[in-house]
Amino acid sequence: LSASLRGGMVYSQNTPSCRRSATTHLLSSSSDEIENQALESLRSLVDFHEGSWNGRATSFSVTADVAAGIVQRRVSSDYVTDVKLGMIDGEREYAMTETLQWDGKIVSRSSPLLSCNMDVDSVDASYSLDSSMMNLPADIIGTDKLIGFGVEHCLAASDNKRVRCFALYGVDQSLARIVLCDETRNVALDSTPSNSDSAPKSNREGDGDGAVTAQDLFEINQDIDRIVDKISGQISSESDSFTPNSSAASDNDKSSPPTDRLEQLQQALSQTSSNEQEDGLGLVQHNMNLLELSSGIWLGDTMVRDMADLPLSPFDAGKGFSGKATPKPKVKGDESFAAWDVGVQKVACRFQWDFGDTVQQVNDFGRGMGAETAKTYPRGISGTIYVNEGLSRRIPVDQRMVYIDYDNGDYVGFLLGSNYVQVPRFVSFNPAAMKETKPFFTEFSVYQSNKSNQDSAAKDISSEVCCSKIMRLYNSEGDLKQGCTSFYTLNQMDI
Repeated sequence: LSASLRGGMVYSQNTPSCRRSATTHLLSSSSDEIENQALESLRSLVDFHEGSWNGRATSFSVTADVAAGIVQRRVSSDYVTDVKLGMIDGEREYAMTETLQWDGKIVSRSSPLLSCNMDVDSVDASYSLDSSMMNLPADIIGTDKLIGFGVEHCLAASDNKRVRCFALYGVDQSLARIVLCDETRNVALDSTPSNSDSAPKSNREGDGDGAVTAQDLFEINQDIDRIVDKISGQISSESDSFTPNSSAASDNDKSSPPTDRLEQLQQALSQTSSNEQEDGLGLVQHNMNLLELSSGIWLGDTMVRDMADLPLSPFDAGKGFSGKATPKPKVKGDESFAAWDVGVQKVACRFQWDFGDTVQQVNDFGRGMGAETAKTYPRGISGTIYVNEGLSRRIPVDQRMVYIDYDNGDYVGFLLGSNYVQVPRFVSFNPAAMKETKPFFTEFSVYQSNKSNQDSAAKDISSEVCCSKIMRLYNSEGDLKQGCTSFYTLNQMDI
């Protein structure tokens, strides 16, 4: 973080997330603008990610032999992860701390925002980061292989849902594992008051021995009855007709033990929260296949966060008569969190599939304002399809996979259910081989559609399908040069 943020800046968890337009930072950032960007990013991370999440991970691997396809598919046990943001003990730097719990086990990991090159979209709180020796439990990622480097992408799919992707590389710098995590916010747990606030008054004030009397149980039972009846809609108005059967049923319900009524209350609360979640934007994850992916043009906008002082390569031609660039030397302590220049740019993406084993991804960038997508991001990349389960009937729709080998083995692409991943097969940060090292990128996408269109018996080919994508672009030294988040809608071709 910058010096002012490292000095112990205090921010409230209840502070509303900032939703200012990115056009306020479209010019090169000053120190004040950098601090504002850092504040916006921190607030969005706290507002959205802090809390408890329930999730399940799907993981798989690929080998150097592309013909072997996808191997070691695993689905983890259900887990709970608690996320908190705060300062690291003994250090003056903010970090995102995650505590994973599953099958009676617990593991905690911490990701410093600055050291992990965190990129944050302050509008929807999507983020990405990288880390060496990423501490992830083998039961979750599906392998006990030593991980030397990892990239994490996280996309906010709705108000109470997020999807994460881990691209994990071994000590030999080859792709070891892909992990996809679907996580839903534990709304009931996050809304529960703290123990100190919910404790009985006699216990908080030290009056009495804290014993619960029969009168207390009777009053608690009455309170639970009223709450359950109100939420489940069992309370009828005075004008409603009275029937003996309904009265008997109501009496039977209220004569049930308090534990049964508590279960009814929990079910009613869960139904209410799920209905509120579905009512949001009406978007649900959309299972994608190659046929639909290549059925039109994806049009959208991309938000670019560029590290202006960081060159893509020390050998890039500079301005002036010499044609040589003089890279700015790195000084420890000079780095600042969110010290990026922001821009917005129009983009069109299309997948061209020959209905066989060849596919090409083409990216066309249009007009923009502020920072633009780096020229090293490929405008076109071709690949060979080695696994295509899109039309397989024996595999559930959300588990069907597509495996694409891009750019003669330099990149791999995976389509699994509603998720798309494209990462390099190998990463190399060897300074001695800098001339041979090319800038590389990682990207992760989530496809969504309207719930009404997805549930309809006959799907209209013109139904709206959208895509959220987050991308990281590294320079030849392995430093993060750009972070981008994009939103696309599919314009399908008329048939």
